[in-house]
Amino acid sequence: MPFTFDRLYKYDISEPIRQLGLKLDSAAEFELEIKIRAFNGSYLEPDLVDKPSIIFLPGTGKRQTANGRTENRLVRKNAWALSPNELRSMMWAMRLLQEDSSPNGFQALASFHALPPLCPYPEAPVRYACCVHGMPTFPQWHRLYLVQFEDALRRHSALVGIPYWDSVEPSGVHPFLFTNKTYQDPVHKFPWNNPWESAAITFAGKRTARDFQNDRLADSDGGLGGWQWKQFVFALEQEDYCDFEVQFEIAHNAIHAWVGGSEEYSMGHLHYASFDPVFLLHHSSMDRIYAMWQELQRYRGLDPNEANCALQLVREPLKPFSFGSPYNLNPVTHQYSRPEDVFDYKARFNYQYDTLELLGMDVPRLQGYINKQKEKPRVFAGFLLHSLGTSAHVTFSVCSGEEYQECTLAGDFNVLGGSAEMPWRFDRLYRYEITDVLKTKGLKVDDMFQIKVVITAQNGTVLDSNSLPQPTVIFMPKIQTCRMLHRAVSDVDLRDLKEVDIQNLKAAMASFQRDKGGNGWEAITAFHGLPARCPSPQKPEKACCIHGMPTFPHWHRLYTLQVDMSVVRKGSSVALPYWDWTLPTDPLPSLFTEQTFYDAWKDEVLENPFARGFIKEISGYTVRDPQPELLKLSADGEHSVLFDEVLLVLEQTDYCDFEVQFEVVHNAIHYLVGGRQSYSLSSLHYASYDPLFFIHHSFVDKIWAVWQELQKRRHLPHDRADCAVNFMAEPMAPFNNPKVNFNPRTRAYAVPQTVFDLRRTGVHVRQPQHWRQDT
Repeated sequence: MPFTFDRLYKYDISEPIRQLGLKLDSAAEFELEIKIRAFNGSYLEPDLVDKPSIIFLPGTGKRQTANGRTENRLVRKNAWALSPNELRSMMWAMRLLQEDSSPNGFQALASFHALPPLCPYPEAPVRYACCVHGMPTFPQWHRLYLVQFEDALRRHSALVGIPYWDSVEPSGVHPFLFTNKTYQDPVHKFPWNNPWESAAITFAGKRTARDFQNDRLADSDGGLGGWQWKQFVFALEQEDYCDFEVQFEIAHNAIHAWVGGSEEYSMGHLHYASFDPVFLLHHSSMDRIYAMWQELQRYRGLDPNEANCALQLVREPLKPFSFGSPYNLNPVTHQYSRPEDVFDYKARFNYQYDTLELLGMDVPRLQGYINKQKEKPRVFAGFLLHSLGTSAHVTFSVCSGEEYQECTLAGDFNVLGGSAEMPWRFDRLYRYEITDVLKTKGLKVDDMFQIKVVITAQNGTVLDSNSLPQPTVIFMPKIQTCRMLHRAVSDVDLRDLKEVDIQNLKAAMASFQRDKGGNGWEAITAFHGLPARCPSPQKPEKACCIHGMPTFPHWHRLYTLQVDMSVVRKGSSVALPYWDWTLPTDPLPSLFTEQTFYDAWKDEVLENPFARGFIKEISGYTVRDPQPELLKLSADGEHSVLFDEVLLVLEQTDYCDFEVQFEVVHNAIHYLVGGRQSYSLSSLHYASYDPLFFIHHSFVDKIWAVWQELQKRRHLPHDRADCAVNFMAEPMAPFNNPKVNFNPRTRAYAVPQTVFDLRRTGVHVRQPQHWRQDT
């Protein structure tokens, strides 16, 4: 009896992919070869079965321990956001860890960083601190170090990962977790000394001390202007790993100085910093910023798990994690002691952060802010830094005038060090922006001025300014990032566009329809249906438009962008607006129904180009046959009958489930407007010849964009299709064909995986006003 399953049979191919040295989600780098052998031994044609789908399942974030227990991925939360139960667990865990005198106890782990020294190896006659500073592997060493402490705290019943102190957020008040002198246990009803407030330094016979520089910690300059914000955003701007690391590490030093101040046994001294428990909270915050940079790299289309500038260093095991027993008893940090194994923190170490935001900006918004900064010319002072044998505060001034006596303070930064430090020297400049200082002094980058440096050690001694090389002045010209096309000038649909924008749009569309060239109306409308252009113009067998496949949204996003750019190129002040058909549609928008319009630039009455479209193949025009269902309202009486269907679309959390619902709802407008007419929206062959097609698909694309935003808020994938990985790697015709598609932008994004990111393609859409509360 003939049969067809109604769902896929799935076979795990993870191990063969790993053996090929490929990543599990890298469908673009392999294909499946199918062989079918009959019972009698003969080989059958492989196309007897449909082409297999490649499905990527990212995992649940859980892992099974050696004793069979299942563990959830540990979450590192903002120190202000701990629940009472989580706070209590952290208090008890740190208290018990400080009482633990074993090789896994607090004193032993704190010594990993500096003193007593363990490097280059414990038996060496001359030893130095193991902590890595001034080198590209600084982020990896400290990531491992946090894991070492985190696992120790978990052994003492911590419920969450090491919390982070988000010091980039300006505040004069710091989390009570590490500032209150005592902790009132809510269960046992008695107070005890807060173990996060300080700790013993047993080998020195001292306790840690703090000297908060609250004026610096509260510095905001309006929120987006504080010292830390500027420094870390510039670090995140870097696309080269080593450039990022230099900026990141020097920015990180500030909190060491601003918490430790002039105190010797404090965060401000490399020898003793790790004995202050706030070290862990600070470095959890730093590791989170490092994770943000990795996400930014992924967002930019770059590898987040690669340091292409320091290949020899990322393969050298980090000490003392590589020592093993009896010094390092943690099997995980010992196994992954090579820096190249530390990048993928979720897979290797099973933790994540509650959010990857800086001052409320997520990764796309951060990249947008960075792009704006890059669009301005900037001037930097460049410092080639190296170890000084002490912690130091560096201030510098821009000096001009006669004998350079007119000096203005331009900036400051800190170096973390000590006599037992591992010697280091950066191989590139640390850059500090001085654009505003030069502007204040009325100087240009090529005017005569000097940069004078003052270096003050932690103990107050002023060091020779020649301890560091003379700073370099660097000019960075503005970089024009891609302009965004707005599909609407505000949070309303086309029915509320200003009259001047509508007239301008009509004139541009009319000009586009008259264009007979390769970027004109006849050429681009043929991309979708007839005349057939696929698989190639030389072998035209079928229409190129994608329907009934996971890449339907991608193909039509690119197609709408193609027309967006065409009408803008023809002089429109706005790109294609959207028709929000989830609102009542009685009557239809006048943009579609008025037969003529007055072109003020030509001073004549012309045919409305949105009323119908010319089909060269039949030497005729598109028609419409609106159906009565188009006018029906939803149960609430405030929306069209399709509104509830759109909400069901947005409810889906799996991409492929979303795509099916999404595409079928989109089909409704094609029928409800085109009816049973042949040369209308109802016909796949001729739908794109009706200009309403593109206004419709502008809104369809907006629905996808809203779903992507919802996925972000659900903390689920929004920029990939794990259920159809292989489809995402296949170039879409005819966009990939330079003989047919003369638009370099859409040709560059012909691979579906590159189309998820709206901003990267150069489009910005906004959420409809009436959806905001509903969604």
